[in-house]
Amino acid sequence: MQRPIVFVDLDETLVYAEPKPFGEGKLCVGYEEYDVTVRDYAPQFLSSFRGLADVCIFSAGTPEYIYAVLRHTGLERWVNHYFSARKDVLHEIRSEEHTSELQSRQYLVCRLLL
Repeated sequence: MQRPIVFVDLDETLVYAEPKPFGEGKLCVGYEEYDVTVRDYAPQFLSSFRGLADVCIFSAGTPEYIYAVLRHTGLERWVNHYFSARKDVLHEIRSEEHTSELQSRQYLVCRLLL
């Protein structure tokens, strides 16, 4: 049996990302800068799925933004995939299976409210 996928929203759920004027942000994505803060217990929440389900992060941001935030915050270690609603593309961070096989998997949709 294949593992389920847990979908978790990125912005305002796992992290707070506030746009900052150029030169004042800690994370630069393209021509924009952000201050990014991980919400309390977000790493513990994501790590609780280790071995039980794959974690897919979704956001309305660009794929570049999502990946930059995951790397900057260290949350990427618990994430298998990320999905940008803006580009309608699923990206893999790491996975034992190919992305096209996600269509046949059982989905578990989860929104974390801390």
